[in-house]
Amino acid sequence: MTMSTAVRAGLVVVAVAAVIWLGLGLRASRFEARAIALATHHPTPPRVAASLRELIDAEANNADTRPLVLQGELFLLSGQPKRAIVPLREVTRREPENFDAWRLLVNAADLSGNRALEATAQRHALALSPPVPTQ
Repeated sequence: MTMSTAVRAGLVVVAVAAVIWLGLGLRASRFEARAIALATHHPTPPRVAASLRELIDAEANNADTRPLVLQGELFLLSGQPKRAIVPLREVTRREPENFDAWRLLVNAADLSGNRALEATAQRHALALSPPVPTQ
């Protein structure tokens, strides 16, 4: 049984799209790994800037919000909680059930003195946190 030319062409298009998608994901993972490596060893301003560039590159052509969460963490680690709020709010807008983003947003709002945002983020984080077993 032979496949028609149209079906074969369709399969080739799907395969090429899958390879491109996987390649972009791998590229983003490499940028994230480099950014984490740079940021975790004494976050000096040049290292923070280099890590931020890597995370921005990881975010390009990537629907995943992990690079944005890592940007927020980077800003928190480097003592810039106000800058952490922007990427973390974007994550919570896109993924309202992202517990990690809400938790980090609580910290960023607290450290930057934004009590209204802190209270809102705290409510969301508590609503999403797993239940604690009682004895």
